[in-house]
Amino acid sequence: MDASTPPPVPPVFKDRRTGLIVFGIFALLIGGACALFVPLAFVSQMMVARRFGTEFDASAAFISAGLYGLIAVVMIWLGVGSILARRWARALLLCLGWLGLIIGLLAMPAVYLAMNSIGETLRAQGQAVPPGTLALIKFFAIATTFVIYIVIPGVAVLFYRSPHVKHTCEVRDPVERWTDRCPCWRWSC
Repeated sequence: MDASTPPPVPPVFKDRRTGLIVFGIFALLIGGACALFVPLAFVSQMMVARRFGTEFDASAAFISAGLYGLIAVVMIWLGVGSILARRWARALLLCLGWLGLIIGLLAMPAVYLAMNSIGETLRAQGQAVPPGTLALIKFFAIATTFVIYIVIPGVAVLFYRSPHVKHTCEVRDPVERWTDRCPCWRWSC
């Protein structure tokens, strides 16, 4: 470097490219898991029909498969967008994170109440479950629900609402997108 060349100016933001890739891969994994549930929707309906001697409920299988298929497509699409540091992916993942977090906060009391009544339900059906096993079932159900509906969306919200993530996406995707013009995204930035 000679005397006439000015020193490089460090960025005023922290480049969050690695985080966008990690969160994008995580979204891809969620989408892939949901894609695996598509055929499972049909298999589970066939197993229920065989177990209880009823007819195969095609409408329930198609509804479940369609829902899982839609979630799979959306999460894979958003995962690729996050890996590519697209503005629209950041905005949509932030929106989905908030939505998931709000639903999770509203659903947790219902899950807790449902788990508290599971012992009475099993006893009413004539099934004796040891108290330790019942406590373990309750703990894992509540803990799993907490992680899926509170922790994961909460971490996504904290990450995608960071000004560093926003600036990283703006630098790597300089074209203004439809999400930049939509006023509903601005409240979450």
